[in-house]
Amino acid sequence: MVRLIFPQGRFFLPIILILLVAFPAFSRGKQEEEEEGVINNGEWVLAIVNLDVSDLPPSRQIMGGVMLRSLTQSLRDVEHRIRSGEEIQYYQDFAWTRAQTEAARALAAKHNERDLLLFRGEPDWRYQRLLKAIEDDLVRLEENIITQRETIPSVEAKPLIRISNLDGPWPAPPTEGEEYHFCTAQRADAFLTGTASEFHGRIFLTLRLYTLYSRSYSWEEDIIFSSQDLNSAMAEMSGRLVATVSGTEPAGIIVHAEPPDAMILIDNNLAGMGEVPFREQVPGSVELAVYADNYRSVVFPLEIEAGEIAEIFVNLTPLVLSGFTVDVPESPGSSVYIGSLFMGRTPLNIEIPENQLSFISVETPSGETGTMIVQGSDPVRGSAEFVYADNTMVFRTGVPVSAEEARVATARRNFYSAFGRFWITLPVSLFAIGLADTYISAHDYQPNSSISGMAQASTLLRGAAFGAIGLSVAETAYRIYRYLRASGTDGDPIARFESPEPLADEETELSVEAEALAEMEFLE
Repeated sequence: MVRLIFPQGRFFLPIILILLVAFPAFSRGKQEEEEEGVINNGEWVLAIVNLDVSDLPPSRQIMGGVMLRSLTQSLRDVEHRIRSGEEIQYYQDFAWTRAQTEAARALAAKHNERDLLLFRGEPDWRYQRLLKAIEDDLVRLEENIITQRETIPSVEAKPLIRISNLDGPWPAPPTEGEEYHFCTAQRADAFLTGTASEFHGRIFLTLRLYTLYSRSYSWEEDIIFSSQDLNSAMAEMSGRLVATVSGTEPAGIIVHAEPPDAMILIDNNLAGMGEVPFREQVPGSVELAVYADNYRSVVFPLEIEAGEIAEIFVNLTPLVLSGFTVDVPESPGSSVYIGSLFMGRTPLNIEIPENQLSFISVETPSGETGTMIVQGSDPVRGSAEFVYADNTMVFRTGVPVSAEEARVATARRNFYSAFGRFWITLPVSLFAIGLADTYISAHDYQPNSSISGMAQASTLLRGAAFGAIGLSVAETAYRIYRYLRASGTDGDPIARFESPEPLADEETELSVEAEALAEMEFLE
């Protein structure tokens, strides 16, 4: 027999108990972290149901298996399905209900465990310990129910497609009204079925897809073909089937907007003015925006499902407008702009939205400008005044400041600011230096611990004051240099004019040519 001897066992036993208690807590926290990132319904299962060929002649009923096998083979390469918003909502509700049910069952089981604990005949100390553990679990389970109720489960929007019976056997079609129970019995999200019948010597084939989330046949297609066209008909139906199963059927959008000149944008691309008759659209989220002058704009998202044609009607709400006259009395014919849009020449009547800020600018023929920010007909800021008696906004214009003048003005303003800071810093620093020298001199005559600390602070203050003076002098010198450089190099060049000597040379050349022509005429 081997005996294990642990030294200092009185300290080792509490550590073992702490680890035994803490390990389940750590494992439960890890499990909760793993459950937070769970994405439900990562697989979409399709079941194949045999075609109903009872209406075909016996000699052609064998074609049912041939057609179904040809159609299902086209689904082998389909890997993913793009779920619509309605389908995602269904599986979210299903996952939420399932989580609520499981949490409620766990809580009910824990309540039963607490009730049965009373009849187990445990010792009082053990009963109290077990009861406390159960009460803690009850609190945790009740909090879990609240958390599950407020949490929206994550559902895979692009699940993997799995066909449960691609190569058979194919069960018989369910009777009418039993489709939902048949789908759940097959553990499938959808099943494919159809009928084949004879139509005037041809074959009339109808395919239908029953989906669990809609509890109905969400897709149905039919085709008529002859026996000689079987391959081409199967190719066409296979394409439609693949698009339906994968959720990539083309969609469309039609938009009608009022007023007729409204600009319609789909995903920030211009689609039309007033109306979009039909536009093919990739299934998914779409942003629709409608704009018109003097109307309230509309921007809203849409969710278009595969195979859907969405028809949208938009009636924009007119804005309340303010009308007044823009004028520059000293310079009639000045150009008027609202924002960057040219509106006309003064005097000009304009209309702008009542409750919106608008930027109005004018430019005279000589190049002077004036600007104003208005709200309705109320001036907010700018170089204009509103004459209410004449309902006119009169602008005061001036020569716009050039970039060179702005740089010189900025350099001059910075120099004045630095110069002012220097004359504030200088006396304050000199006063601080004098005060520090006083404390330092006092320390020389009365050395003690308290005075020594004050003397050290005084020395630091004196150094900081000298540093402030130095920085202020350096900044002022730099600003003087920048101002002199800006005012010297950014000025406009002096215009120079050429001397009139070339004109005299041109006149001489003309006179020589005239004499030569006259001499030629005389010789002739």
